[in-house]
Amino acid sequence: MQIYGMSDIGLTRESNQDVFYCYKINEDFCFAFVCDGMGGQNGGDVASNTVLEFFTRVIPRELERDIDEEEIKNLIFSCYEEVNRNIYDVANSNEFLKGMGTTCSLVVIKNSRMMIFSVGDSRVYLKKGKDLEQLTVDHSYVQTLVDCGEITKEEAKTHPRKNEITNAVGILEEIKVDYRYIEVEKNDFVLLCSDGLTNHCSDETISDIIEKEEDIKDSVKKLIDVSNFNGGKDNITVILIKV
Repeated sequence: MQIYGMSDIGLTRESNQDVFYCYKINEDFCFAFVCDGMGGQNGGDVASNTVLEFFTRVIPRELERDIDEEEIKNLIFSCYEEVNRNIYDVANSNEFLKGMGTTCSLVVIKNSRMMIFSVGDSRVYLKKGKDLEQLTVDHSYVQTLVDCGEITKEEAKTHPRKNEITNAVGILEEIKVDYRYIEVEKNDFVLLCSDGLTNHCSDETISDIIEKEEDIKDSVKKLIDVSNFNGGKDNITVILIKV
């Protein structure tokens, strides 16, 4: 299993509020996550880095114990709940941080099974052969409109309110985390990314770049370069895993 991640400030932002982490326990076992902070310059940075600090302190240590799938699921859910409370409490006790939060999409791959957890609109994709499939559902205002049939997926890409998030870590006292698991196979690719990538690269472009580059590091760098070439209006974070 190969895994590589990279984050870039983009061309217009003054700071990078995205964070990421990828960790390989062994050749058949890894976990990774991407966060995209929100809530002003200070708030977004505080929220995403709070998740980074907490998750990296707790999760690798527990996964090293070789716990089973149900224990992993309970561990990740409890980590989301605890860090959500931490961010929510800080936000409501500090006027300058009120309303802060962060997206967080996380995967655990063990042997041939992948567990997927997501909050917000940072996405997880699976590339199997030539097909690229989005595995997460955006928690966003425009996704709600798409689900209701009021706009199409194409119209959502240019909707003026496409950046409005309806669910994030830390914005409410209780958190709702989407969860699913799927089987993965040798030579599948798993992509985690912030919307700095998906707002500037189509699914077709993402798939083509992953397919054409021989090394996953080159794929990640090319995805970021193309996002910046196409505007770079947001922070861009990409993790690519080759099973």
